[in-house]
Amino acid sequence: MTQPQPTPPPLTKREYFASLALQGILTNQSATKRFVELARGNYELVPELMAEGAVRLADALIERLER
Repeated sequence: MTQPQPTPPPLTKREYFASLALQGILTNQSATKRFVELARGNYELVPELMAEGAVRLADALIERLER
């Protein structure tokens, strides 16, 4: 018998939109390359820059939808 898998907590609208934005960033070579360029050789910054970009996109979408 298989064990039931734990159910992850529900995502907020912001978290959901940010995850979709990050998925898009990660699957787009041009976007990924741009974030690497923005890091200016400090590759440890790339994930933080990508995450910040995804959250900013999510916030912008939520703001626009609330108009």
